[in-house]
Amino acid sequence: MIKNKLRKKALSLASSNTETINLQKASEELLELALELVQRVNKPHKINDKAIILEIADVKIRLWYLEQRFGKNSVKTAVTKKLKSLNHVNIRRRSNPRFKKKS
Repeated sequence: MIKNKLRKKALSLASSNTETINLQKASEELLELALELVQRVNKPHKINDKAIILEIADVKIRLWYLEQRFGKNSVKTAVTKKLKSLNHVNIRRRSNPRFKKKS
């Protein structure tokens, strides 16, 4: 129930912007999350969990808009297909000697 209220609020805020602005904001939030993650990999002691969690929250809010804009069912179908293909990739990686852990 709370999630639906939050989603509606986020979508309401998005509706006050043009599509271009919403797409720009979504890409900006995704880039900010990517930056935090890269910094965490490169300098783990400098980036704390809170910074990443806040960026994830921003991205989730923007994803709600993107799902509405591009069709929630279409996104769900694409996710299902991707998960199936990822399963095959993981199987190949496990069986490929290049990806085996070195002893």
